[in-house]
Amino acid sequence: MAWCGVPVSYRRAPRISPPTLTPDLQYFAYGILTLALELRDANRGRGENKRFNADEAFRVAAEAIESAVRPPKSRRASDTR
Repeated sequence: MAWCGVPVSYRRAPRISPPTLTPDLQYFAYGILTLALELRDANRGRGENKRFNADEAFRVAAEAIESAVRPPKSRRASDTR
C-alpha cells in the first residue's frame, strides 16, 4: 500500500505516550466540561425549542477524563492473570 508515493506499513505503529499526555488530556477534558456547564447554564433562560445541545460536549469531556484516568491495557488487572 502507498500513500502519496510513500509506502505504508500494515503493521501497527508503536504507541506514543509522552509524559505530558495525561495532564494535557485532563486540562482538555476540564476545559470542555467547563464550557459544557456554561452552555447548560445559558440554556436556563432560553425557550424549549431554542436551547443549545450540550450532550456532545459532555460526552467528549467524559471520554477524555476516562482516557486520562484509565490505566494502559498492559497494566489492567484483567491482563495480569
